[in-house]
Amino acid sequence: MFSIYFEGLGGFLELKYIAMEKDNERTVKSILKSELGISQRMLKRLKQNSGIDAGIYINSQPVYVNYKVKPGDVVYVHMNFNDNCEDIVPENIKIDILYEDEYLLVINKAPDMVVHPTALHQSGTVANAIMYHLSQKGVNIKVRPVTRLDRDTSGVIVFAKNPYIQNALAIQMSERTFLKEYIGIVWGVVNENKGTINLPIDRKPDSIMLRHVSETGKPSITNYEVIRRFENATLLKFSLETGRTHQIRVHCQAINHPLIGDTMYWKWISDIDLVIQKYNFYPHDEAIICNLHENQYCDDYLFYKYKFVNSMFIQRQALHSYRIRFIHPVTNNELDIIAPLHDDMKKALEILENK
Repeated sequence: MFSIYFEGLGGFLELKYIAMEKDNERTVKSILKSELGISQRMLKRLKQNSGIDAGIYINSQPVYVNYKVKPGDVVYVHMNFNDNCEDIVPENIKIDILYEDEYLLVINKAPDMVVHPTALHQSGTVANAIMYHLSQKGVNIKVRPVTRLDRDTSGVIVFAKNPYIQNALAIQMSERTFLKEYIGIVWGVVNENKGTINLPIDRKPDSIMLRHVSETGKPSITNYEVIRRFENATLLKFSLETGRTHQIRVHCQAINHPLIGDTMYWKWISDIDLVIQKYNFYPHDEAIICNLHENQYCDDYLFYKYKFVNSMFIQRQALHSYRIRFIHPVTNNELDIIAPLHDDMKKALEILENK
């Protein structure tokens, strides 16, 4: 038997577990990790702060983690998660909140927004906006992203208000019971209604950021399903079995259907030439650029033309995290949350629809 009690935003946690016959002679450490979902980091914190703001008890008596339980023993854990977040400055930035309770915060991230401050982006991030949102409630706690998105990918992101919730959801993701679905617009007509891209992804040797398909990479699996076909593009739904950096973008490039607007993982395909002719999307200085290169199809020229044509549809990769589904770690209820498309992706779809 297992129960959870929280008090305050992010703050005090109580866990209780009643040992059963199958638990006879198991260590407290084993029960904490497998039955109560306590991570190694949280376990270390429990040990360090025992008697201060944390504790492990059997039948109300303090014990060490190597203590072996008997059936009927009541394993009781309490911890204080009053983690202030003084390094992130609250900023009054509008965020679209899809769901919030005392344990979780789920938002629909806008494009062109970094999730967490970095050396290059120390303000204007989602974290800055969330800190302001919480400060208006008189709360100063550390929020922890459970899911992440690239700067230019929009859509749903989940934040945990304490490390226990973060770890519980991380376990669901590792067990593949945490559903994440994306919507993307790719160049070209995808013929198969459904498919799976199973190609390993690795970091490019000469880049810190870029990834590519490589035999030496980590297993990477992306499932896709056609939502709608246009004359020279396709609207796809993606679900991930793995979570590699830039996974959808790299896989789309690898199957010759790059995401519209993605100038990092781009590839020239014949449909783009057809789009240029059909929509009359020609750069104004194309003649000048052609004169600069003996071969107008050199990489520099192609990239310029690719970037220009894509900008006629959208100013970033046309990728949106539109749905998540998981079990709430405290209420045990299923949460199924959908994030509406942002205006720039709606506009891109309208252009494809009307031409």
